[in-house]
Amino acid sequence: MKSIFNALDNIHYNNIIHRDLKPDNIMIENEADLSSLRLIDFGLSIVNNDSFETDYCGTLKFMAPELIDKKMYNKVCNLLNSVGRFVELRNNYVYVTKQRRASIFR
Repeated sequence: MKSIFNALDNIHYNNIIHRDLKPDNIMIENEADLSSLRLIDFGLSIVNNDSFETDYCGTLKFMAPELIDKKMYNKVCNLLNSVGRFVELRNNYVYVTKQRRASIFR
């Protein structure tokens, strides 16, 4: 995960919000070296100069809470999202439950 946080630090330094962090967008370059994880698919990413965004986009199961709740967000949503992915991977715990996703569409 350190390599993913380093990648996020790099894109945040360049004012980029990924907006679609999920396991499918993390690739392993070398199976013998887990520090070789790479962040891919910047199709939904945007350049953001410390302003807040309101676009609702990404993969629902993997969205940060701000996006799910349709609140204003900035690059911090990437950090919250990646921490959620880490918790899921580490504890086999679902960050956004089915009930939570269902409540979004009510």
